[in-house]
Amino acid sequence: MSVRGASPFLAIKPQSPHSENRTTIAAVRRALRAGRDLHVTESTNTQSHVDVAAVSRAAGDGPVLFDCDGLLLDTETCWTRAETALFARYGRSYGLAEKEALIGSTFDAAGRIIGRLLDQPDRADALWDELYALATEELACGADPMPGAVALVAALRGRRPIAVVSNTPRELVLGMLGQAGFADVFDLVICGDDVAEPKPAPDLYLRACALLDGNPADAIALEDSSTGVASARAAGVYVIGIPTLPTSRLDADLLAPSLDHPAVWQALKASQPLGS
Repeated sequence: MSVRGASPFLAIKPQSPHSENRTTIAAVRRALRAGRDLHVTESTNTQSHVDVAAVSRAAGDGPVLFDCDGLLLDTETCWTRAETALFARYGRSYGLAEKEALIGSTFDAAGRIIGRLLDQPDRADALWDELYALATEELACGADPMPGAVALVAALRGRRPIAVVSNTPRELVLGMLGQAGFADVFDLVICGDDVAEPKPAPDLYLRACALLDGNPADAIALEDSSTGVASARAAGVYVIGIPTLPTSRLDADLLAPSLDHPAVWQALKASQPLGS
């Protein structure tokens, strides 16, 4: 469930469910393209550019831990279609503020947020059930790997432990990974329903490191949301931030515009294929 500065989202007004859905998705795609095309600089004192310099410490040689939604897989358009359809169902527009409120949230928290945004706080659980049904239908069609994901995972596999660490329920994550060609690729898949406290608590990352016999201080997390970054940082894990939303302000050790950026491969000590 997952844009930067003044966004096309801000111009979205209620239309028919179908036309608003198309408008919002187009806005997401424009905003994401704008974010991915940001000029990369070495500045560490502003988030107006994507920082590609480690700002605190060197990356370790331990497990590499990938978030799923918006980082490993391009699920955000699927979630946005579902979220837009839900809001349209209740005669409401869906825009940047709503997207920012939801990105990276746990499923329990998402229900409460949606209830507040739709002025139906007493229907948080029911509204979440509606969104989950819509999203499941969208995700059943599959989500493509994010740019650079396939090559990066292939370069790391067998050379160091790799895992998926996601707030999303296991059943949904495993289905999406399988459809994207990542079935049985990772050494570990750990999800929000596998721990008592999902992100932003450190439980998922601490559990992943323990299961992979890795020291959190030596592990590297790749995250696209502030919720995920906070979780990894709380666990003591080095964080590479690749913002999905152009407005995201990620307190990461390294910021980059995409998984295929050379700085990401260098931090992971992986050999990037020629021509990529």
